[in-house]
Amino acid sequence: MAFERFTDVGRVFRPRASIRSNGQIGFNHGSVKRFELQKSAYVVLFYDKENKKVGIRLTNDKTEPGASTLITRNGNGTVSARSFLEYYQLLPKDTMQHDIEWDEENKMLVIDMGKGTQRTRKTN
Repeated sequence: MAFERFTDVGRVFRPRASIRSNGQIGFNHGSVKRFELQKSAYVVLFYDKENKKVGIRLTNDKTEPGASTLITRNGNGTVSARSFLEYYQLLPKDTMQHDIEWDEENKMLVIDMGKGTQRTRKTN
């Protein structure tokens, strides 16, 4: 048996997305790692009004209708989604955090907008 050294001390591996009041959707290190977001340059956003869920399809095809640039840097990811969030009236007053799941049937990431929590900042 070979041991593997763990070096990502302090990182969060639970896949989460932050829906920010400035219209960005941010992906934490856990999301980037688990769903290999760094392998995609774009996303296409979907909304299921009935179930209040956001779908995020990863792609490298910039000509795909609705494609938005996905930026991954320092283990995190971001996509500008202000128009999408405003159109569906999802833009929060304060940043909200949501768990992300993989939907195998639809081949996309899914955020349940009904299960978010307001982001709290750590105080020193």
